Amino acid sequence: ANIWYEELSTGKIKIEKKDLTRKRLGRSPNLGDAVCYGFNDHEDPKHRINQMIFT
Repeated sequence: ANIWYEELSTGKIKIEKKDLTRKRLGRSPNLGDAVCYGFNDHEDPKHRINQMIFT
């Protein structure tokens, strides 16, 4: 799934709204959702997403 995101200067990751992704892709980004949440629970602190902002 192609979910658009950007890293902010604060180190936070801003992810596009699911509605916008669904409209752009013409389908639900369920796999992309799973990937985002999977990385959020990652045990390695270097790869952990401390806060995701859905816009």
